[in-house]
Amino acid sequence: MLACTAVPPTLPQAPALRSTLTVSVFLMPLAYNSLFIELAANEEDERYRYLLKNGIVRRVEDEDKIIFAELPQIPGVLVVYRKPSERNANPDRLNLDKRDLTHMPLLEGEERLRLLNLQHNHV
Repeated sequence: MLACTAVPPTLPQAPALRSTLTVSVFLMPLAYNSLFIELAANEEDERYRYLLKNGIVRRVEDEDKIIFAELPQIPGVLVVYRKPSERNANPDRLNLDKRDLTHMPLLEGEERLRLLNLQHNHV
């Protein structure tokens, strides 16, 4: 079963211009829960699947290529993970502009990252 909690006021939703899915368990219809279960079932990337199943999913962006989640083991810390296909397309760049972030997220699998854009956030 997918673990989800309410989105706290410190993590507001991204601008509507992005293809973004933000989840709140108290307002979340069953369709979102089944969407995450379906995404996890069809996913080949083990780490992405783990975050969908065990993390508290805050946002899924860019046609399911980037996930923003919080792990129960490290509460309050946002984890950003890109699928390998997305990471290979731009291995040295990651744009987190205008995501209303309140802290620097934990970037997983970004060893080759050289340019990180955190403009227009609340970091």
